[in-house]
Amino acid sequence: MGLRAGVWWVSPQIGEILGRIREFFHFFAKVFQCIADILYRMIDKFMNSKNSESIRNSAILLLIKLMNTQL
Repeated sequence: MGLRAGVWWVSPQIGEILGRIREFFHFFAKVFQCIADILYRMIDKFMNSKNSESIRNSAILLLIKLMNTQL
């Protein structure tokens, strides 16, 4: 018996592979979030300004652009 995904039957082996791929991307997202947090803190400390929200938004936009270039 397999897992049902939408209207397609998925074999257990494929389900396991898809689960591992999901775990990998979940781990990658956690690592990426940690890097983004570190960059944000470094930029915030470096600038030491009161408009840290705009700095955070700029860092987020930069990270989004970096993600889009690797796709």
